[in-house]
Amino acid sequence: MSSITELAEDRVVEGVYAVARKRRLRTRNGAPYLALELVDPSGRIEARVWNDVELLDGRFAEGDAVRVLGRVERYGGRLQLDVRSLEPAPDDPSGLAPAIRRDAEELQGFLEFLTAEVAHEGLRETVRRVLADCDLRPFPATPDGHHSYAGGLLEHTVGVATLCRETAQLHQRLRADLLLAAALVHDVGRTRELRRGPTFAPTDEGRLLGHVHLGLRLLEERADALDPAEDAREPAGDPDLLAASQFRDAGLADVIGIGATPGGKYGRRGSGGGPAGGRHGTEKSVRAGLAWLAAHQSPDGSWDCDGFAAQCGKLGATTCDGAGSPTHDVGVTGLALLAFLGEGSTSERGPWRETVSRGLRWLRAQQDPDTGLVGPSTSRDFVYDHAIATLALCENLIFEPSPLWRRTAQRAVGYVVRARDPYGAWRYDVPSIGDADTSVTGWMVFALAAARDAGLVVDPAALDGALAWIDAVTDPATGRVGYDRPGSLSSRNASNERFPRESGEAMTAVGLLSRVFLGQDPRTSEAIQKGAALLSAKPPARSTDGLGGDLYSWYYGTYALFQVGGSAWDAWEKALDPAVVDAQRGDGDAQGSWDPDGPWGYAGGRVYATALMALTLEVHDRYARLTGTH
Repeated sequence: MSSITELAEDRVVEGVYAVARKRRLRTRNGAPYLALELVDPSGRIEARVWNDVELLDGRFAEGDAVRVLGRVERYGGRLQLDVRSLEPAPDDPSGLAPAIRRDAEELQGFLEFLTAEVAHEGLRETVRRVLADCDLRPFPATPDGHHSYAGGLLEHTVGVATLCRETAQLHQRLRADLLLAAALVHDVGRTRELRRGPTFAPTDEGRLLGHVHLGLRLLEERADALDPAEDAREPAGDPDLLAASQFRDAGLADVIGIGATPGGKYGRRGSGGGPAGGRHGTEKSVRAGLAWLAAHQSPDGSWDCDGFAAQCGKLGATTCDGAGSPTHDVGVTGLALLAFLGEGSTSERGPWRETVSRGLRWLRAQQDPDTGLVGPSTSRDFVYDHAIATLALCENLIFEPSPLWRRTAQRAVGYVVRARDPYGAWRYDVPSIGDADTSVTGWMVFALAAARDAGLVVDPAALDGALAWIDAVTDPATGRVGYDRPGSLSSRNASNERFPRESGEAMTAVGLLSRVFLGQDPRTSEAIQKGAALLSAKPPARSTDGLGGDLYSWYYGTYALFQVGGSAWDAWEKALDPAVVDAQRGDGDAQGSWDPDGPWGYAGGRVYATALMALTLEVHDRYARLTGTH
C-alpha cells in the first residue's frame, strides 16, 4: 500500500484513497475520460482514467473510498496517476481525508485557553458559544489553498489568534479583547461553508453566501442567545468594549489602519454623549426639542404618532394637538431616535441613554425575524417607516458596535436590499414592480450608507442603482432632481394638494445629498452645483397663508447645502432662525415642539415635525462635511 507522499514518477502503485473530486470530461478528439483528485491522510494527487470510462464511471462517486492500481507519471511539472483499474473499497472515506500532522487535541486545548483569555464576560461567552457549536477540527482553513486539510482550520485559527494576542501585548493601545475575539471567530463560517472530508466541497449555503456572511450569522445567533438584559447593564470587563466606538481613539485608528474614527464622518456628536446640539445659538432649541420628545415617549419605548398626547402633562398643563397617522409609529420613532443620536446620545451613554435604549428595543420588537421588516406593511408607504428605522438602528450600531444589535440591523438592511428594483431604485411595492421615486430612494441611500459605515453587509449594486436613478431623473439643464421622472416636482395627494409643489426643492435636495453620500464631490460635480443654485433660490420661509412651511424640504435642503458650503450655505443658514428657531413652541405642554406644518405634517404629526426640526438644527454636529468644503 502506497501513501500519496511516497509516490514517485514511473512507479506502479496500488492503494486505497478517497475521491475528493470527480469530473467527466472529453479529450480534444471527443473521447471521454475521468479527471479525479485522490486523497489520503498524507496528501493529494491528480489522477486520470482514460480507459473503460463507461464501466468505471458508474462504480463510484465523489467522496467514496476506492482501491486504485496505476502508474505515476509527470504532466505539466506535477505528478499524476494514470489509473489502470479502480474498484470501490469498504474503508471509511472520512478517515482518508488529508489531515493535520500536529496533535489536534493539543491545539483544541490551546484554543480553549485563548478563549478564556478574553476578559470581557459578554464577548468571551459569545466566542465560547460559537466555538462550542462549531468544531473546527474536521475542516480545512481553505479547501485548496493554505491549511487545506482536516484540522487546518483549527491550526490556522490558533496561529492567527496567538499572533493577535502577542501583537496586542506589543501595542498597548490596541483593544486586546476585541482583537483576540475577532481572531478566534474570524473563519468559523468555514464550518458551514464546507462539507467534511474527504471532499471539503462547498455546501449549498456556502456556495451561495460564503464563509464571511455565514460566520457573521453564526456570531449574531449566539450573541442573540445571551440574556437580553445584558444589553441594558453596564458591560463587565473592558468598559470600552461596547462603548461609543471600539476605535474612538484616533491613534488607535492609525495603528490598525482603519482611517477615520466614527466621529470623523459623523460630525461633532458629543463624545460619549456630551451635549452637542447645533451651532451657537441653536443649542437651546435642540435641547428643548429633545426634552419634548423624551417627555412624549410612550412607556413601551415608542413614539405614538397619533396618540402621543396621552403623555402630555409633564411639561405643562395643556394637551398638545397635531396628531399624525396611526400607521407611522415606526417611522416617527426612528426620526425621534435619530434626533437623540444626532445630539450624541446612544443606547449605552449620554444624557438620553435610557430614552434611546427604550426606543431601539421597541423597534427591535417590531421586526419580523424572517423578513427583517421593521413594523407592519399595512400602509401604502410603509417602506418610509422601515428605511428610517433602519437608519436609526445603523447609526446607533456605528457608535455602539455590540453584536446584540448587529443582527437586528443586518436583517433590516437585508429587507432594504430586497425591496429594491433589481435594475433600479425603490418605491412602495415589495417586491418591486419596477418603478421608483427619489423620496423613498433617498431614505434608503442614507440607511445603506450608515449600514456600510457600521460594517454591515451591503450590496454595492444597491448603491450603484440609487446613483443611476438620481442621474436618470436629474434635468441636466437646471440640475432639478425629479420625483419620478426628470425634473418633476414633489409628490402630493388628496390630503395635501393645497400646498404648492413649486414652493420648495425637496427632491433636488434629496438627490444632491444622495450624490454626496454616494461619493460625488460638490466642488467638481456640475449636477450638485446646479442643484445647489436651485435650492439657494428657495430658502426656508414662513408664509402668511400657512402653505409655505415645507419642513421636509427644509430638512434635506439644510443637510445638502451644508455639504456644499460657501455663500449658498451661509444664506440658507441665516434663514433657519426665523423659519425654524423662532417657530418653536414655548407654551404649555407643547413647549420645545414644532407644529406639524407643511404638506406632510398631517401624516407625521407633531412628533415628526419636532424630530425633523431638531435634526435640522443639529446639522453642524450630525455629519461632518464629507469633502472638506467650507
